[in-house]
Amino acid sequence: MELHEGGVIGTHSASGFASLHPAVVFGWFLCAMILVVVVGDPLWIGCACAGAAALCLMERGRAGLRLIAAMVPLLIVLSLVNGLVDPQGETVLFTYLSRPFTAQAVLYGMQTAGMLVCVLLLFSSYDRMMTSDRFTYLFGGAAPSLTLILTMALRFVPDYLRKARQISRARECIGMGAADGSVRLRVRNGADILGALTTWALEAGIITADSMRSRGYGTASRRTRFAHHPFGMRDAVSAASMALLVALSIAGMLQGTTSVEYLPRIVLPPVTPLGVVAFASFVGFMLVPFAIDVGGRISWRNSLSRI
Repeated sequence: MELHEGGVIGTHSASGFASLHPAVVFGWFLCAMILVVVVGDPLWIGCACAGAAALCLMERGRAGLRLIAAMVPLLIVLSLVNGLVDPQGETVLFTYLSRPFTAQAVLYGMQTAGMLVCVLLLFSSYDRMMTSDRFTYLFGGAAPSLTLILTMALRFVPDYLRKARQISRARECIGMGAADGSVRLRVRNGADILGALTTWALEAGIITADSMRSRGYGTASRRTRFAHHPFGMRDAVSAASMALLVALSIAGMLQGTTSVEYLPRIVLPPVTPLGVVAFASFVGFMLVPFAIDVGGRISWRNSLSRI
């Protein structure tokens, strides 16, 4: 159990979505991102964004709320930019520089921007759920070297940012920060900060390599895993349910239930029974982590009330 920013209890409990087997969690994120990218219906994209936002809010608390708020202007700007650069469409809202600004171009940009926003929100939740140890457990046996490189690279990014802030604040105390002095002096101070950060990174790499060598990394014929995640009945039921929902969603997509034409006019696909089932399956699939987390929180609070 984690206490996130703002006093929001995280979902890393024994009954949350993140407690499922790493293969199930990774499979959900992979399928969700692929479905969001290939779908073309704005209603589907909107529901996917709602599911991703609910999961982000559940996982990150107030930080997730700020992230969702930051996505709103991004969605608006990208939609308007597409309307400015794409003059196609039969419904002209106004004209600028002898170029039409059409409603169809704005809606098409909104669909593309919604897809981008949804993927970004999914990645923000993925970072919380698929930790480095779970990722290493999942792919360490098949590609140990590549998995180790990716894990270390992802871990070093926040470490470098944190170290850069420490160096910058220390230099600001003596008047040699990146924002102090003339433009020439700022460039020199920034270069000094970058040089110090590079030196620290090289030293950290040498220390890590020596530590791994002293612990016998690469000498054993068979690599062992630190963490153990058994695949239980709860994981099997969750995986089977998600596979069924994905299959129904893909079946509807293959029948053209999400093929929307935006230019030059908006043409929506006809409503069919298969399309309704596919849409409901897609919405259910996108809400699976949120539903499991809500159920886990309810179970946790009920267990606390009985103490």
